[in-house]
Amino acid sequence: MSLNKFNLNDDVYTPDEVAALLKIPKSTICYLLRNGELKGMKIGRQWRITKKYLELYLEDNTII
Repeated sequence: MSLNKFNLNDDVYTPDEVAALLKIPKSTICYLLRNGELKGMKIGRQWRITKKYLELYLEDNTII
């Protein structure tokens, strides 16, 4: 999924929601977004993260 293509059927989360799901501070999510480690899109001044981007981030950063 590229950043230019957005499917309206995708679940979309705010940084607050992602932080709650992962049980980490919102500031960490914002840091990951600003540095491009977690992909998201800005709508106005607000970040949005699709479920697909969150799943990709977790797959790429999981240590087994």
